[in-house]
Amino acid sequence: MSVILYGFISVSREANKTKDILHSHRPQKPSIDHVIVMFSDQLYFHDANFTVYGLFPINSATIFGMLAGAFTYIIILIQFNTIITG
Repeated sequence: MSVILYGFISVSREANKTKDILHSHRPQKPSIDHVIVMFSDQLYFHDANFTVYGLFPINSATIFGMLAGAFTYIIILIQFNTIITG
């Protein structure tokens, strides 16, 4: 799970680095200048992050919240099981 999360975070970070590099540097050849400017503008105005169907982003805070909620319910279930079997 952490490997997948690390992949999401590193891809987003590298995309943001690419965005900054392309936006600050303009090529010298006019034949590819237009394409690179369009790609740079597209990267600059759209954040590179992964979402779940556009509802919420996948990042470390989201995964930590999901794991914390799951562990909380597991602890509650263990406590109810010890009360019932008790």
